Amino acid sequence: MTTTIRASIKSFAIRAAIFISILVGIEIALRAFGAALLSPQNAANKIRTDDRKKLRILTIGESTTADLFGEGNGGSWPRILEKKLNDAGIPTRIYNEAVSGTSSPFLVQKLPGYLDFYDPHIVISMMGINDNGLLILDESWKSKLEMSVERIRLVKLARWTRDAIQAQLKCEVIDHPRNWNTIARYTAQVRAAEKEKSPEQIKDDLLKELSPVETAFVLTEAAIQARGPARNDVDNSMPHAYANLAFELYPYDQTVAFWKLSEPTPKMCEEAIAVLAPCGNNVPDKVLARLTDCATFDRDFLNDPSIRARGMMLAPTGQSPTAHHYDLMIQLLKNRRVSLVAMQYPTLSIEALKQTITAGGAKSENIEGVVLVTNQENFELALKKYQYHEIFTDRFRGSWGHTTTRGHTIIADNVFGSIEKMWMGGCCR
Repeated sequence: MTTTIRASIKSFAIRAAIFISILVGIEIALRAFGAALLSPQNAANKIRTDDRKKLRILTIGESTTADLFGEGNGGSWPRILEKKLNDAGIPTRIYNEAVSGTSSPFLVQKLPGYLDFYDPHIVISMMGINDNGLLILDESWKSKLEMSVERIRLVKLARWTRDAIQAQLKCEVIDHPRNWNTIARYTAQVRAAEKEKSPEQIKDDLLKELSPVETAFVLTEAAIQARGPARNDVDNSMPHAYANLAFELYPYDQTVAFWKLSEPTPKMCEEAIAVLAPCGNNVPDKVLARLTDCATFDRDFLNDPSIRARGMMLAPTGQSPTAHHYDLMIQLLKNRRVSLVAMQYPTLSIEALKQTITAGGAKSENIEGVVLVTNQENFELALKKYQYHEIFTDRFRGSWGHTTTRGHTIIADNVFGSIEKMWMGGCCR
């Protein structure tokens, strides 16, 4: 081997080592500052300097847990629980990663990242009500390898940059801030005018004073307020009209999409899929979860690359997605030595949750170490004391719905005792 060849190989090796070192350095930096660069959390979830000295709790779930339904009415139950624990002398920080309209595969798919970022002592889950029986996380070696690659910060940064550029060119997925005072003022005007004007006329009037995005936000709020109880015998044509018009104006916002796809007609689902499916990976998880929930008729969409890219697959016939994802979550948390508090929804049986967690008894070991919290007896007692509308804002699930501040507080009070007992038992110190 000539001296020139040796020198070339040595030079290449040095450059390769430098390049790899740079990549490793960037990866370490991105892991240190990943939240700020790649997945900014809202202010309520921001990590603070003294969090390491506190009991750290991560809450996951859907709209019953999400901060969205706590805005303007006293805060979601995780925020109320955090205050109660701190007032009781238990220094606590709660990170709420619940997402309205999502389902268990999306929640569990993101859980490893949440555990890495927040390093919680306890995870409180209340999930599964939106599962449609069709999608599960793909546990094949190929999918796991692909998802492992996806979790590399450099890959995330590259994809984030690409998707941000594509979003501007293709789907305009932009996080527009809301002015809640403006929304409240114009929503009141909408509700006052709806007896005399059609939703289309109301939309045209709003567009004379507001931008299309602001008009979409107002119409969505009007849809929420105009909804009746979630029953088949209730005429929801007015809120559906508002939701449809809002979606036409700006379909990429999670709240607008959520209410478009909340109790949708088949036509509303078809319209939403036609608009959002071409956006591919630019569709946020929280919006995609709503799409998959109503796309039971469209198996081609459920096999779409944007679904596969999130590690999802069609569930085998007869398999319960909720049981599957509780199993995955429990194994993950046991490996990380993180405690799980599994809560049942208001008014529903805790036995049903036990059956889900144990896959009908086939995995009875899953229940070991899991703290189960029922919300049946406490809500049944509350409904004897208060009127339904004082606890729930709707009948989204028949015997229960989205909770008011009083309902949030009932949940927080109920789970408080379990957390206090765990803390006194030394679980998290």
